[in-house]
Amino acid sequence: MGYSHERIKSNAKLFYKNNTGNSILSILIFYGVTFGAIMALYLVMFIFGLIFGVSAGIAGSSGSDSAGVAAAAGGIMFTLFFMAVYIAVLLGLYPLTIGLMGWYRKSIYEKVSLSEIFAMYKKQHLMSSIGTMLLMQVYIFLWSLLFIIPGIIKSYSYAQALFIKAENPNISASRAIELSKIMMEGHKGDLFYLHLSFIGWMLLSSITYNILGIVYVFPYFYAAQAFAYEEIKADAIARGVIDPEEFVPSVQY
Repeated sequence: MGYSHERIKSNAKLFYKNNTGNSILSILIFYGVTFGAIMALYLVMFIFGLIFGVSAGIAGSSGSDSAGVAAAAGGIMFTLFFMAVYIAVLLGLYPLTIGLMGWYRKSIYEKVSLSEIFAMYKKQHLMSSIGTMLLMQVYIFLWSLLFIIPGIIKSYSYAQALFIKAENPNISASRAIELSKIMMEGHKGDLFYLHLSFIGWMLLSSITYNILGIVYVFPYFYAAQAFAYEEIKADAIARGVIDPEEFVPSVQY
């Protein structure tokens, strides 16, 4: 049947029409958890920073050189601690991204509980899902060092890795990325065009403080990506360049 931009967007619109409530809830859960985690981090660090500031002020009021050095060292340690915790929180949100993509992929075939968004937080999948997204971002960053264009091209080569990981949580990070590269041969332009077609919607969403995004644009966008993934995967299977068995969760690579 082949890849069809029109069919993908038409299917995504129909999906949203038939799953409006859960589609909106999925976005609210994703962005609510993400925003909540980051705000909680800032609140905790603000409290620690306040405590540290008061302590440093008291130490500095003594006027001794050792107190000043201790305050400076404490400031450096606090900054490093904040950075470490911030990175840890971001890494901890990676499985949520994969879970959201997995929910949309499954939902285009059947009714799926919204709890599926948290599926990658299971003990056996947590570190592997973080590793997949982290490795993908490291690769994109390294390619971007050559110039912006190679980084963009590679980001499209790896674009299906998270969907692959969501479909088969047992697959290794490197294999998910490798399969994505194989699947995206000849389709990077197709996916770029799909993303480009949403720019107008994203701009409209931004001027409504993302209210339009939550109630329509983002669910529509994620559904379109899920349908695109399925069509690209089906095309790769039809061409014989990938083995469908690798997408079966019970198979580990």
